[in-house]
Order: sequence, then structure tokens, then C-alpha cells
Amino acid sequence: MKRAWRGVLFAVMAVSPLLGAYAEQPAASAEKSKEDLFYMEMPQVTVASKVSEPWITAPGTVYVITADEIKRYGWRNLGDILRHAIPNTDESNTLNYRQYGQRGFYSNGSNTLLLMDGREMNAMSGGTVMINNWYLPLDIERVEVVMGPDSSVYGSSALDGVINIVTKHGRETKEDIDTKEASVSLGDTGRYQYEGTFRTNRKDFSIGGAFSYFTGRQDWKDLAQFAVDTHDYRRSHFNTNTKGITVFDNDPTNFRMEEETFALRLNMRYKDFYAGVNLNKASNYSGMEYAFYGFQDNHQNRDDTHNYIGWKHEFENSLALRFEYQYSYYDSKFLVDSNDATNLSTATSFKDLVRTQTNTARNEAFEHKLLTTAEYQLGNHHLLAGFDYWTRYDRAGSLSPSGATFPLIDEGYMGDTASGRLYRDGLYAQDSWQVTEKFKLVAGAHLDDERGEAAKRFSPRVALIWQPLTNSVFELGYGEGFRGPLAGEIKRNNAAGGYGLEPQSMKMYELSYNQLFKLAEKWSGSNQISLYDMNLVNRIVTSTGVSFTGSATQLSINGNGIRTRGLEDLFKVTNGDFNAFLGFRCISPTREQPATTAADSVILWVPRMKTQLGVSYKFFNMVEAALTADYWSKVKTAANVINAYYQPATGIPSEMYTIDEHWTANFNLNLGEFKVENATLLVSLYVNNIFNDHYCEASWAGTGSFNPIQYMQLPRNYWLTAKMKF
Repeated sequence: MKRAWRGVLFAVMAVSPLLGAYAEQPAASAEKSKEDLFYMEMPQVTVASKVSEPWITAPGTVYVITADEIKRYGWRNLGDILRHAIPNTDESNTLNYRQYGQRGFYSNGSNTLLLMDGREMNAMSGGTVMINNWYLPLDIERVEVVMGPDSSVYGSSALDGVINIVTKHGRETKEDIDTKEASVSLGDTGRYQYEGTFRTNRKDFSIGGAFSYFTGRQDWKDLAQFAVDTHDYRRSHFNTNTKGITVFDNDPTNFRMEEETFALRLNMRYKDFYAGVNLNKASNYSGMEYAFYGFQDNHQNRDDTHNYIGWKHEFENSLALRFEYQYSYYDSKFLVDSNDATNLSTATSFKDLVRTQTNTARNEAFEHKLLTTAEYQLGNHHLLAGFDYWTRYDRAGSLSPSGATFPLIDEGYMGDTASGRLYRDGLYAQDSWQVTEKFKLVAGAHLDDERGEAAKRFSPRVALIWQPLTNSVFELGYGEGFRGPLAGEIKRNNAAGGYGLEPQSMKMYELSYNQLFKLAEKWSGSNQISLYDMNLVNRIVTSTGVSFTGSATQLSINGNGIRTRGLEDLFKVTNGDFNAFLGFRCISPTREQPATTAADSVILWVPRMKTQLGVSYKFFNMVEAALTADYWSKVKTAANVINAYYQPATGIPSEMYTIDEHWTANFNLNLGEFKVENATLLVSLYVNNIFNDHYCEASWAGTGSFNPIQYMQLPRNYWLTAKMKF
């Protein structure tokens, strides 16, 4: 079966250019006008260059997932979209929100820049990408994903790529819009999900908003058995007594994985002035803290708020200016009481523990940003320039109820350890030059000054774009990206007496082919093929061992980094009521990194091959059934492990787990749409993991006390949703 699928994939890639050439030969001028209209209606994206442009000619590899596709296949959140719809990504299940990477570089998500309507949404404390229940599908107009570094436009964090969520309530448009949607979802194990979005848009005024709320337990029997298996699931070191005996609640009937998340989005515009807020709250995010700390009432609360106000004006001489101020606040409170047991040294079972108090660990971050952008059309040159300035303040501490104190200690950033502040400013410019009718050259660079670093960061990008036919584009590009050390990485490195951490840096060479095709009257589709070579230098890998102090180790051997080369392809086709897509990746990543010290060794593993398949068909114009399936080649896990060989007292992984080749499949059924007075009702049933196939998740950014060494595909589970559009 595997060889057959490979044959199909390579056949698709081989005939793809021929489809484009064939579609360019209409029989008559009337047919030609239809073809031109089809190609003119291709989706526009803003993620590649901060300007609106057709995805087919945008610099770099850009994937677009629309609201229709999300509804068709029933994807439940941003994590589902990235896992099933975007080739060459690695994303964990909902047991932990921090695992995401692109093109073989798997990390905690901090190497990918997450945007919502063009504004950064990465968590300030750890830079992570919150890819699950803060971003639910009802309000998503489309998801745009850039593969590979894009720091020439965005600066820090755009190391592996960029994700931009374009929302229904917040997307920029000149159309008159009046929309209201709401949905209610019920899942097994008592999960509930509520969503709503609205938008009113006129020439001089608009107002929009969205909300989402998720609550429930995910205590499936199989998951409970996994969480109490202390060999396969790495749990807190706090419950290890002085005799080396690990004290946990190993009764699966006591297991619970509760989660509650809330998100609120509001924005308003009057003529050229606008303002808005994105508010995210989570309690016991993904339920990991309950499982991690022995099923006690320990949990984490997160508040993540982004406020913005700005002005944008388009002048008659093709000049557009934007000024925007952003203020963001992050607060994380983490309840910890397992190590407060008075008899931890003598207890031999979980029930023996006698607790006296609860301590609260807390992290806070404040951020101010000033962003400016200028866009100008000068003949065949589309010029973009801007200046960004921001400052961030991180601090951490703990609260003891007995003393009623909460000392917040400055984290210390880059060399400025006294204040815990980070200052950064960046200047960028880009020229998109239409050299001839068929050739375009895109060149740009970003200059960053992150205070405390020894040198400024310069991130260039250049792309040569050749469009021989209306629907076919070849691109040859080079780009660079970087990410500065995060507060937690610096804190652990300093605590261990380590040397200063350099920013991670990425270089990429890429050759790609983008194509739209239309055959006969009914068949149409697109294909995107990319070949790339990426090299990451100064990778930061965190190891905490058996204490939170730990260290942050930087991997760079004589200037050589971690390298990944690969091929990826995304093929889509539609014919009336039939839709399908096929995604594929084949990569050759660095498998083992030489040790930076005598004790450290890091092993890097992700599946070499992944295949994604989606098929849907609408019956009687009322019922649409869709199936999505993912294939992984054999791979080892417990990846990127420092000191990877097992010591029972530390809980460090005992072995590299092997995942056999496997498929997972999901099913979605849309019933409707039915007219209910002035509204339209859509009812859908989604089944995740139809065959109940359990496996380990492949690789992670680095080990640590917070992370299990093995992840588990969620057991078979169900969602029933009713959505109303008014």
C-alpha cells in the first residue's frame, strides 16, 4: 500500500504542470474570458508580505485554508487545521498545547509566529503558539500559512514560518456586511463548546466581535490508563521522596483532565481610526496540570490580553500609511502543593501525603508596541517599509498564603538583568518589482536591534518569480529568520551558570511551483510543490532534569547547525459536489546532533514521510460526508532529549520509542442547511480517530519536568454541533 501511495503522489506531481498547460488552451474567446475570471478570483493573502496579493504569486510557499474547507471536513480548532490541512507540519494532540513545528523543525511553537488579523498572538511568557481552543472554527474566514523563515518582514519569532488567522469579524474589507452566526457543540465525556461571531461593515463605520467558550473533562478510560503509567508518562518530580520512591495517585478512576477556555474579540472602526481587544482566558489549559500533579486541585490559570488602537489612510497617489499602538498583558498563576507535604520523605503512597498549604507560582509579562507601515506603488515597483518598536517586561514569583506575600522578581532579559526589560526596534523595507510581464523580483530585509545583544540582526529575503502562464508560477527564493532567547530560557541558563544565549538563526533556499487548473467545465483545482533546504544554527534546547533550575543548552558545533531538506506537495481538486485534497511531505532531517558537552546528546526525530488525504461529497444538495486521513511513516520518539538514557530517580526517558507505520482517520457529516424562520441551521456530526488507533507523538522541543516523554492520540471521540447563521 505504501509503494502504491508513493506512486500516486509522484504521478500527481509529474502531471501537474501538464494540467496547467492544457487549461491554458481554450477553444474560443468566450471560454478564455471564463478562464481569466477563474484565475482572477484566486484567494488573496496578506501573510507573506503584509500586503494583499494573490497566493499564487506571493513570495515563498503560502497555503490557504478557507472557511468552506473547515466546515466541510469538520475541523474543531486551529490544531486540527494545521495537522490535517497543511503538509509538512508536526503538531501534537490536545494533551499539551506547546508542540508545533514546520518542515521538520519541531519545537514548543515559539519558532513560529502566530498572527490574528496580522497581529502577534504568541504567548508572551514562553513565546508559544496556543493552537487549540482559543481559536475555534466559527470565526475563521481563512488560515494563511507561510512555510519557512519570514523575518525580513516580521523580525523575531518568524523562524520556522508564520500563521495568520483571518477572522470573519476582523478582516479588512470594503464590502457592506451584516452577518451573525452562533453554534453549540456537545462532545462525549461532558464537553461543551459555544461560539458566536458578528460583523456590521459600512464605508465609514464597522463593528465586529466574536466569543468562544469551551469546558469539559477528557477522562476517557484509555487516556486515564496512559496517565497513570509512570513509565510511559513522565509526571512531576515533586512527588519523589528522599528514598527515591515516586508517590503518585495511580488509580485511573481518580483521573480527570478538565479544561475551561474563554476568548472574546471586539473591534470597531470609524473612517480611518480603529481599535480592538483580543482577550483569552484559560483554566487548567488542556488539563495537563491535573494529570501532572497527581490528580490534585493544582491547576493553572492564564490571562492573555491584546489591546490595539490605530489609524490607516489610503491616499489618492497610491500611498497607504498605518500607525498602530498595542498593549498586551500576560498573567499565569500555577498552583503547586505536591511538594508541601510534611511527610514527603517518608510517604510511600499517594494517600500517605499530608499537605499544609498551597503555593502559587506566577509569571507576568507586559508589552508595549508601536508599529508603522508605509505602502506605495511607484510604476512597476510596489514598495513596503516600516518601523517597529516594542518593550517587554517579564517578572516571576511565588505566593505563600501563610505569609500573604507575593514577591515578583525580574526575570532579566539579554544582559539587562536588573530591570527584566527587553527593548527591541526594527526597520524593514521590501520592493516587489514587476520586471517584465512574466518576471517579478521581490527583495527585502529587516534590521533588528535587541538591546543587550552584542550585534544587530539583519534578515534578508529575495525571491525571483516567473509566471509563464496565467495560472502557473515558478519561484526561486532565499530567506533568513531568527528568534531571540526567551525569558524562561535565559532564566534557566543563568541559574545554571551558563554562558549568554545567542539568537537562533535560520537560512533557507527554496524552489517552488504553484498552479491553478481548470479542465472541461467542471474540474478545477490547484497544486503547490516545494523543494527546500533549511539550516538552523544556535538551536536552544531546554533541559530541567529533576529541578526547575536546570539549564538551557545551545547547539552549534563549529558554526554548523541542524539541517533539513525536503519536498512537500498540496493538491486540491473540485468537481461540483465532489472535493478532495492530497498533501505529502518527504524530508531528510539531521538525526543526531553532536554533544556540546561530555554529558549531553540530542537526538532529532520526526517522521520522514507524511501523507494527508481528504475526500468529501454532497448528496441531494443537503447531506455532505467527508473523510480525512493521515499517514505517518515509521519513526522514533522521545526526541531532542538531553541526557537521553534512563535514570529511575530522574524520570528521564529510558528508551527511544518506535512508532510503526499507521493511519488515523476522521469523519464529518453535515446535515442541512435548513431554513428556520430568518436563519439557516446546519447540524454536523464529527468523529475523531474512527479506528481508535493509539500511538506515540513523534518528537518534542526538549525534555523538562513539565513534559511527558510520550503522547497519545486521543481515543475515539464525538462532537455534535448545531450552527445558526442569521
